Amino acid sequence: MEHKQVIFNSILNKITNEDRLFAGDFTLDPYQNCEFKCKYCDSANDEIIYVKANATQILKRELGQVGDRTIIIGSVNDPYQQVEKTLKLTRSILDIIKHNYISCHILTKSDLILRDIDILSEIKDCMVTISTISLDKKISDIFEKEVPVPMERLNIIEKLSVKDIK
Repeated sequence: MEHKQVIFNSILNKITNEDRLFAGDFTLDPYQNCEFKCKYCDSANDEIIYVKANATQILKRELGQVGDRTIIIGSVNDPYQQVEKTLKLTRSILDIIKHNYISCHILTKSDLILRDIDILSEIKDCMVTISTISLDKKISDIFEKEVPVPMERLNIIEKLSVKDIK
């Protein structure tokens, strides 16, 4: 999988309609496209992951528009892909959110989120959604072959719960 660093003009996207499913007001995706290649995803066939290289600088500039609202991280592409292990872009974003007392809702399938449990436990009203299409490993292997198996994802939920992360 190829990774390209790109410069973006904006990182926050305002949600214009009420978001009843994820309870957010803005979305933020540190990466464009996804290494997980889930069969049902629009970016399953993309071979290049675009890294939003200036994401932290832009976020600091755009924070004024957030106020007391919630940012959804990983609304389109998982923020905890393999490239995150070395780049730590999502971790840097979470640190900014923590220091600015902003709430967030993270959507992921990855156990890499456990690396950031120290920051997550300090973020105002931090929520995490660990998604899975089935608890049946055979079904999950068909559609989500590159992500942790369903039982591992349940373990992620348990570890987050122990730290009182919703």
